[in-house]
Amino acid sequence: MAWYRAGTVTVSTGSTAVSGVGTAWNSKAKAGEALLGPDGNLYEVANISSDTSLELVNAYKGAAIVGASYVIIPTQSYMKLLAGQVAELIALYQQVPADAADAAQSAAEAAASASDAVASQSAAASSASASASSASDSAASAAAALGSKNAAATSATNAATSSTASANSATAAASSASAASTSKTDAAASATAALSSKNAAATSETNAATSASGALASKNAAATSATNAATSESNALSSKNAAATSATNAATSESNALASKNAAATSATNAGTSATTATTKASEAASSASNAATSATNAANSATAAAASAASIANGPVASFNTRTGAVTLTKADVTGTGLAKADLSLGNVDNTSDASKPISTATQTALNGKEPTIAAGTTSQFWRGDKTWADFATTVRAAVLTGLSTATSTAVAATDTVLAAIGKLQAQLNLKAALASPALTGTPTAPTQASADNTTAIATTGWVRSAMSNIASAAGFALAGGSVGYIKFPSWLGGMIIQFGTSVGTTNAASAYVISYPITFPNSVWTALCTNGDAGAQLGSPIVSNGGMQGSSLTVVWSFGQGGVGGGITTRTNWIVIGN
Repeated sequence: MAWYRAGTVTVSTGSTAVSGVGTAWNSKAKAGEALLGPDGNLYEVANISSDTSLELVNAYKGAAIVGASYVIIPTQSYMKLLAGQVAELIALYQQVPADAADAAQSAAEAAASASDAVASQSAAASSASASASSASDSAASAAAALGSKNAAATSATNAATSSTASANSATAAASSASAASTSKTDAAASATAALSSKNAAATSETNAATSASGALASKNAAATSATNAATSESNALSSKNAAATSATNAATSESNALASKNAAATSATNAGTSATTATTKASEAASSASNAATSATNAANSATAAAASAASIANGPVASFNTRTGAVTLTKADVTGTGLAKADLSLGNVDNTSDASKPISTATQTALNGKEPTIAAGTTSQFWRGDKTWADFATTVRAAVLTGLSTATSTAVAATDTVLAAIGKLQAQLNLKAALASPALTGTPTAPTQASADNTTAIATTGWVRSAMSNIASAAGFALAGGSVGYIKFPSWLGGMIIQFGTSVGTTNAASAYVISYPITFPNSVWTALCTNGDAGAQLGSPIVSNGGMQGSSLTVVWSFGQGGVGGGITTRTNWIVIGN
């Protein structure tokens, strides 16, 4: 049986469902056959629901794929198909009783033909006796004629008697011819019945051959049925030939009976020949009846054997075969001597070697030979290398050479980067960092501000220094304030001096002056003040402290704009410092 590979299939990992495109599985495949999947593995077909849908016994192991090639491989050992074929064989053999009845009818007709032949024989014997009497009377008449002319009347009388006897002989011969014709008709009917038996036997032989493809155990019974059918055919042919001979002899008997009117001796001889032929036909008809009965018996035995074979297949493994019992292993020799050919068993394309020697086709074995052998399992930390050996993944990665590494780009690593590109970016970023030992920092580096009481080797930020100094100053009686405007207030044990300073921006009035307020008020007096131009390089002049301008809470500054000129509404920047207590 040819492999089926039309169309394509779609399969999913871990699923037993298989869908097809351009497939005709309902008529081209059967449950129990093997499907060679796209992954190269064989799967048993569990059932077929449509031309484009089937189920596997085991889940598909390979990767999911759409529109892939496949092959469905028929299996000759499929027991369900075998049981179906045997069931068909049993159904066919159910016709055997009818064939046996036909054979029995043929036998009855042959017996009737034999009876008619016996009657023909008896009539022929009577004809022979009458012919003998006629011959005796004729001889007496001739003697009387020669002896005496006076006996002519007696001779005439005897001649008349001879004529009457000859007429009687003719009548008897005609009866013999009629009986022979009847025998011929009955023999033809017997031949027809025997031919029907032959055809039934041929059907039995064909069915037995079909059964042999499914159950080699019924081979011998089928072969026996074939032999008996052949014997029945031969016997039927002999009966037909005998019937033809009987017909010929009957025709001859009829001719001789007509000639018997003139030659009684010839009629007697022909009647004897007819009797002998009738005896032979009766024997042959009886033999045909016996052979027909034997054929019916053998056909019934074949049906019984087939039924037993089906029961044996349905109930379990073969218990015996060809005088062998137990676990029987069939060989090629079991089939070779029967006259059966591979084509008779629908195995024309198969070499009937044993399953152990050739469990799959040559094409499949060739495909399997091209596959990789089984790989021994490694550990979870290993991978299968191109040289077909296991290697430790971590060791291999650490030993890999970063050929082609580039540190030209220091941007952030992206999810789309290759491992080599990501390592290059990370290295470029590291190259921009300061060394841990004696780092040379640039720009405005920042660091965490430690607690004011911290006295470790942590970095002291400007914030921590200011806080520490403020704490120290507060503890010693100092007061500090920083920024663009600030002050330092010494403790009383240092005389209570106050130094205030800053850079102030103001707009001059009509007298070219403006007032600067101190951060704190001098509680006692102001000792001295100093001002400078905060806009160095500008076209403005110089600020001075006005007469009487040093107050306890403010300082009045007068700007001179060249040649003692004054100007109002001019924005100026003044650096100043004032000391007092």
